[in-house]
This record gives sequence, structure tokens and C-alpha cells, in this order.
Amino acid sequence: MQPFSLIRAEDRALLPRTAEDAYPVGALQADLFLRSADAAGDLFMLHMNTAYDHGALHTAVEHAVARHDILRTSFHFAGYSRPLQLVHRSAGVRTAVTDLRPYSRAEQQDYLDVWREQELGTPYDWTDPPLMRISVHVLGDHEFLFCPAFHEALLDSWSESSLITEILADYWAGQGGSPRSRPAPRPARRFAECIAREEAALSDPAVTEFWSTELAGTEPMFLPVADRGLSDGCQTCDTDTATAGFLGADLDPAVCAELAALARHHRTGLRQVLLAVHARVLASLIGREEVVLVVESDGRSEDGGEGTDVIGVRLDVLFYRLRTADADWSGLIRAVLDKEHELRTVGHCPYPEVQRLAGPREPTDIAFAWSQFRSFEELLAATDVESLDAKAHLRTGVTLRVSFTEDCFTGLLSLDLEADLRKVGEEQLCAIGEMYRNAVAALVADARGVAARGDVLGER
Repeated sequence: MQPFSLIRAEDRALLPRTAEDAYPVGALQADLFLRSADAAGDLFMLHMNTAYDHGALHTAVEHAVARHDILRTSFHFAGYSRPLQLVHRSAGVRTAVTDLRPYSRAEQQDYLDVWREQELGTPYDWTDPPLMRISVHVLGDHEFLFCPAFHEALLDSWSESSLITEILADYWAGQGGSPRSRPAPRPARRFAECIAREEAALSDPAVTEFWSTELAGTEPMFLPVADRGLSDGCQTCDTDTATAGFLGADLDPAVCAELAALARHHRTGLRQVLLAVHARVLASLIGREEVVLVVESDGRSEDGGEGTDVIGVRLDVLFYRLRTADADWSGLIRAVLDKEHELRTVGHCPYPEVQRLAGPREPTDIAFAWSQFRSFEELLAATDVESLDAKAHLRTGVTLRVSFTEDCFTGLLSLDLEADLRKVGEEQLCAIGEMYRNAVAALVADARGVAARGDVLGER
């Protein structure tokens, strides 16, 4: 794919000389930009138990910016025939360092509390790449906070985790001026190819017709609101715009083994089995025989390994319309597989366009996510850097996000629920977590059976 092949000749004539490529702003990117404030973004605070080496970190960040197109990209919503993103030959990022060693732990924490709020409220200039800021807070001679922040339209969660891992691995290799191997080459594929697939889907009448028909007649499916008190087991994280509740639980190793065996029996992956669990829980929670699932995908599985290191907002959000009435677990898993096969040729239609076709209201405010990476754990295993603590301040646009993660080393599964506590009580969040555990237990106990609503709700 040639540079500048996705834009008009008249737009190319207006580009600055620093641009090495340009292509349209993706629909989901544009939606994230235009529905949020300039300061909207994600902030990570990783507490590292090792000495800070400014030269090594500066070099690691420079390598990352040079390697990834999206970190050298500016965004322009005026001045061209349509919104464009411009990839520049170079971009600089400054690492801000604050030495807090002279202060007590309490004073350090007070400073960090104020700094965090200021950082989350500091706007980004969309035309000045990268839309990323790096801050370091030195807490002791062998202890520092590594704090990368990203505009929410720059990277999806997989990309954030991948980039942070890449920078810290490169940092580890270059500490103390140690000789390092040459930085990894640029990815074989480019983010422009993701935009090209999206453009093709938007111009295909068959794709538009599919989604118009698929979502016709669906009733909005929203999480029932329950005003309940606090409960042990949930954690909260205050951001500048909302309060998020988090609930995490590891599944028993024996249960994980049974789920893996069930996936092999159906010649599929754990993701499809857990989507069946998700469908059963939502049908029980909301009292519907037909459900519409919002399924987040990182858009990388089709690359078959090549191109999986391309970072950016590659998040695809797909709708699965499924009937659950009277379906046993095997039938529900087959229904998920059939739906995924059906969506294979229409999945690149961007979420904002599918939502527009669905009507004025979103089909649901509940999202499902699946991942098979634990990149931070991989980093720690490979480098001997010890992370004492890691906090992420992320924004969520849904009422509830249900995430299953498989540890790539052990094969064990974890369940994480993230909810908007303005709409969901913490006790309700814990009750929903119990529903997922009940559904998984019912599946493992009898894969040919049908989990009754009372079983999932824990009423029997």
C-alpha cells in the first residue's frame, strides 16, 4: 500500500513537507475526539522498584516514537476536504522528571494526588504529535513512578499495554549505558491498512444492508439500575469525570481446565465459550430470550501474527444478536460460532456507523472484552524489574464492561468487571460477578444442560 493513496490529490498538495503519509481519521477515532474534551485520556502510574536512569528512558521513548506511525501522527479536522491524520517523519516527546526523594512518604503522596488531577485535566494539542506524555517521579534511590499518559483517541488498551511494555523492556536493556541490540524495526504493516479496510467497508452497500437488517427491531438492552450500599471485594477509582468500580476474580484452575477442554471439544477457543456464558448471564440478568452483545475486539486476530505489533485505535466493536431461549450450552456455543462466521465479512464496519444504523439509541450499555496477554507480567519475567504497584486511570463509555483474560503462561482465567458507579451500586457489581461464577459452574457441571435463570441468579 503506497503512502498518500487514501487521500485526494488536492489534499496531498496542501500537506506539510514533514508528512511521510496521510489518510482519513477513522470513524471511531473521530468519535473519541469529538465527543470528549481535549484532556480526555488514560493515565498509568507504574511503581518500579529499580534505580531511575534518565538516559535509558529517553532513548527507549525515542525508539518507540520512531517505530510507531501513530506516535508521529497529528490530527486535523479542518483545512482539508475531510478530517485527516498526518504521519510525520519525526516527533519529539519530553520526559518530565520530578525528584521527590527529599520528601516524606506522606508529602510524596499529597504531591502525587494533586499532580494526578492536574495531569488528567491537561489538554492535548491534536496537531502536535505525539498525543502522549511521559512523566517520572523519583521516590527513592531505587524506586520511581513511570507515568505515561495518552489521549483516548490515540491507542486502544492492547496498544497501551504493548507500548508500555516495549518502552520498559528497552529501558531495562539500556540502563547504565549498557550495550543494547538495535531497536526493533518498524512493523511490517502500517496503521494505514486498518483505515483502508474501514474505508472499504463504509463504501460497500452489502455491509450497510447487513447491519440495517441485523439490528432491525431490536429493543435497547440496558443494565438494570440498583441503588445499593457498599460491599467488600469491590474497588473504586475516582477520575475527573466519573467514579469507576472494579471487581476482579481468578477462576479456579480446575474450572479453567474444564473450560479449555470444552473449547477443544467444540474446536474453538475460550473466547467463544465465554461469550456463551456472557449471553446466558445477560439473558438472566435482564430477563430477555434474545440478547444483543457488544463485543470488543482488538482487530488483530486476522493478521495471523504479522501486523499484530501495529498500535493505534484498532478496537473493533461488533454486535452479536443471539437467541438464548431453550438453548443448551452446546447449542449456545454453536450459535456464537455461527454468528462469528456470519460477521466475518462485515466486521470492519466501524462502530459509530453500525450504531447509527441501529437507530437513535445504543442497543446496549454492556460490553464484553477478551484478551490473552499479560504483557506487564511478561515484562517483569523477562527483565527482573519489580513493579510494586500499578494503577491505571481509564475512562469507560459503557455502564458495565465484562472482561475475561487468559494468562499466556499458566492458561488460567480471570474475570474483571468495570462499572460506572453513578449507575451501578457496588453491591450490585459484586452480585453480577457472582452470576458469572454461577454460570461458569453450571457450564462445567453439565455442558449439555440449560442453566436456569434461578441458577444463574443464585436463587436456588
